[in-house]
Amino acid sequence: ASNKLTISTNIDVSRSNSNNRPAGNRGANPLQWAYAVSPHIDIRDLENYWVSGKEGLQQLGHHVVIIGFKDGFKDYPVDFPLFHKWNSPILKKFRIGIYKLTGFDVNSYFTYRQFVGYQKELKQFDVVQLINEHPFYCTFNYEKKMLQYLFDNNKKVFLMCCGTDYL
Repeated sequence: ASNKLTISTNIDVSRSNSNNRPAGNRGANPLQWAYAVSPHIDIRDLENYWVSGKEGLQQLGHHVVIIGFKDGFKDYPVDFPLFHKWNSPILKKFRIGIYKLTGFDVNSYFTYRQFVGYQKELKQFDVVQLINEHPFYCTFNYEKKMLQYLFDNNKKVFLMCCGTDYL
């Protein structure tokens, strides 16, 4: 599409009559994507792919960093952690109230401020890989500012979406 944005696609064909696939008609099952994975792929190998990808690239001599949220769930290692500071039950109610009254999202603002603190470490890379289409979980204006910085200060930016990111 441009020298800053590249669009590509891959087609994967799988045999739908394999004997290890569950029956269809599952409806809006959030794991529906797992049923569509080719039967020779162990989906457990797909977990944490960006961390193992980082390790592999480092073994080849590349400098790799990860910026992401420390959600406390799987606690994946990141080099530059982001935190949702207004997601505790009480603060979340205030955050939602402020947003409904003013249109200002406190969480997006604080995520943006954290990103700004990391900006000098997030530039001059040959490749930036975004793991999903809404990487910072912010309102449009803040998300756009952060993505624009990554596009303007790095050579290539790629978007990778896996599983049910679009839901």
